Amino acid sequence: MTTPEAASPRWGGTVKALVALTGLVLVAALLVRFQGIVPLLVLAGIISYLSLPYVRALHHRARLSWPASTNIIFVYWLALLILAFTAVGVAVVQQVQALLLALQGVLDGVPAQLEALSRQSFVLGPWSFTPTTTEIIPLVERALGAIEPAFGRASGLVASAAGHALESLASLVFVLAVSYFLTLDSDRIRSRWSGIAIPRYEYDLGRLRQALTHIWHAFLRGQLLIVLIMGILMAVL
Repeated sequence: MTTPEAASPRWGGTVKALVALTGLVLVAALLVRFQGIVPLLVLAGIISYLSLPYVRALHHRARLSWPASTNIIFVYWLALLILAFTAVGVAVVQQVQALLLALQGVLDGVPAQLEALSRQSFVLGPWSFTPTTTEIIPLVERALGAIEPAFGRASGLVASAAGHALESLASLVFVLAVSYFLTLDSDRIRSRWSGIAIPRYEYDLGRLRQALTHIWHAFLRGQLLIVLIMGILMAVL
């Protein structure tokens, strides 16, 4: 009888080294070339993996079609995304409004403070003096000149934060779109993945698929554990 180990031709040491080196070079090249999109694709895979049990539950228990079940789950994800960004946007707008109101209050109080200073006498040892408005105005102008760059940087930070928010929103929409299509075509993708075969190397490919599946599940469990721990720490602290 042919043992499973003998079902595929033996790989020599040179062939193994060549295949390993080629695989490492290809993976490194892909990571360097698509370093901006790889994390988004991994996140899309995680979301699709987490969505599959709920889609299957709707498909079997509610007797809905697979596309309808997928649509319902991802409409829920989209609603959560819109709700989160709405809450963050409202909080940011409230903070900016509070800052503007505080600045407006400070600027509105400048004339009254100048008038109060012009009427106040200051005593320094045997000397006393009362500053006039013409003496105070240059000092105020210097103070405003020193504060103005800070206001400019603050407005720049607000604009940068808005740009990052739009970029994050676009990235999340991309992630949801990719995870949606991964979930929608999960059966087809699984069948295509299982159907990959190279003549005389079917057993090796099967072992490779099994190892990659174990690695993916271990990676996913690690990521979920990290998220859970971080969530608990943030809730406690």
